Amino acid sequence: MGQEASRQAAWPPLNQGLDESPFHIPMNGAPEQMAELTPDRRLGEAARHGQVEVVRKILSNHPDVDVNITGPTGWTPLMEAAIMGRTAVVYVLLEQPNIDPNRKSVDGLTALMMASWWGYAAVVHLLLRHPDTDINAQNEEGLTALMKITSSGSSNNLVPEQERMRERGHRVVIRLLLSCPNVDVNVQDKFGNTALFYAAKMGKTDMVEELLGHPVIDFRIRNKRGKTALDAAKRRTPIAEMLKEAARVREERVANVCRPVGAAAIAALMDEANKLGEDEICVICLSAPRQSGFVHAGTTHSIVCRACSKAIPVGSPCPLCRQLVEKIVDIPREQPEA
Repeated sequence: MGQEASRQAAWPPLNQGLDESPFHIPMNGAPEQMAELTPDRRLGEAARHGQVEVVRKILSNHPDVDVNITGPTGWTPLMEAAIMGRTAVVYVLLEQPNIDPNRKSVDGLTALMMASWWGYAAVVHLLLRHPDTDINAQNEEGLTALMKITSSGSSNNLVPEQERMRERGHRVVIRLLLSCPNVDVNVQDKFGNTALFYAAKMGKTDMVEELLGHPVIDFRIRNKRGKTALDAAKRRTPIAEMLKEAARVREERVANVCRPVGAAAIAALMDEANKLGEDEICVICLSAPRQSGFVHAGTTHSIVCRACSKAIPVGSPCPLCRQLVEKIVDIPREQPEA
């Protein structure tokens, strides 16, 4: 038995005894019983069981089949495949021109949220590659896929080995999510909590570290009770120290790079850019700069790398001083004379 097959065999059906799936029938996808179903129902059942060739055949023989069909709970075939980690089926379904990767269940869950919670990194990767996937979609409680994994605790339905597999998957999933240029790491749920708040509260040190490494993370956001991520981590010393150090570094960088704005300041910024050596670093992500700069209403910032400038669009808060970015100055490096 291959690694993928053995892994799938170890995971119990999430809807076992709950009848959550609109496609679930007590027949385990037996061919003679599957044949009695409508193409739409067969597609959902085959997706759930990972029967990729059956899925291909249904899509080929029934071009009008509704790939986004839902039942009472709002689950689609894509959700069925995503929540069970059926990577090959997810790949085939996402190839369909009318697939909707953002369809939500009755409680607001998307396929991306489901796969993220279970730690299915390969499925998450495929979903994020689809141009229509909304990485910042929120469920009924306001949680995004990123927040689903930072807020999740241990599941009573899993044996220790299954829980360890899920945690390992989460380490990869959070990096995939944070690597997307359009991810909003500061989304707040209905309680005002952020992904960082939940990671700190749950004691997820690795996730806190990953989140603090994102150029636009705001660890000063307060929820509706006035609490910050540091408040959530007050009993978790390592995480609290990480947040305090991040605050200290941020304040130091703001003090060093803010200055009055104006034509002279911008000219000085451009002059500074052309004098930088390869060892100079971006003031946000601390990597080598690529000739960009921020301009705010009252201050201008030193050179930042192009990746950070793209991650912080005009009109969004600067991660250093929280003023709205009015302009991004793209500064070409002067070529040395021959």
